[in-house]
Amino acid sequence: MPIMAPAQAEPKLAMLREHLKSFGRDPATFGLEGWLRMDEADPELWAQAAQGWKRLGAQMVMLYPMYRMPELDRQIETLRRFKEVAAG
Repeated sequence: MPIMAPAQAEPKLAMLREHLKSFGRDPATFGLEGWLRMDEADPELWAQAAQGWKRLGAQMVMLYPMYRMPELDRQIETLRRFKEVAAG
């Protein structure tokens, strides 16, 4: 569950996959979940990052908002919006 941008994760995932292979593990069967730490409520940025993680093989992508949302309804709406844009 790396918490970084897909561009930062790509070389690290390549190393991880090589390590998996060296231990006889199939990298395709190793689960990957990308976490997105976002400082802005920008659905376009969310969608780009989610697609980047999917391109890298993530089965799941999760939004971790770094900005303040004290109201529960706003948090729920943010997650609903993320689900929409992450799905494409």
